[in-house]
Amino acid sequence: PIHLLAEKFPEEVDGNVQVEFEGAGDQKGEVVTRHKKDCGLCAMALDVFASTFGTEAGTCALNFIPTGGLFLTGGIPPKLLASYPELLLGPDSPFQRAFGDKGRLSPLLETIPVFLVKTNDLGIRGARVVALQDLKRHQHKIAL
Repeated sequence: PIHLLAEKFPEEVDGNVQVEFEGAGDQKGEVVTRHKKDCGLCAMALDVFASTFGTEAGTCALNFIPTGGLFLTGGIPPKLLASYPELLLGPDSPFQRAFGDKGRLSPLLETIPVFLVKTNDLGIRGARVVALQDLKRHQHKIAL
């Protein structure tokens, strides 16, 4: 999305940040996050990300109605939370505004708590649980 923003707002392009961004390979998000405060385009891109993330999380919550809470996982949200909590937290954050912006269904979303899972090894933990369950099943079959 930053390329689209650069086309729409060419006056916001910072040449030094652009050079760093283009040479960052798969670390472009880190460049954008690091330059949020000194690059208008980076700030816009992070706002768009937080809003889009909120929109999708809200849609997911409406699809599943997780009354025990919606648990958000992945590597990007914890990094954003550490650097720029104002993007995700608080009723006026881009994430929260977009999460709750569902018209007449918005009151339902107000009843669903949202949790951010900060651990980066959730997949490994889940694989361990499944492996242990399979081991127990296998041991039970052998015992029979």
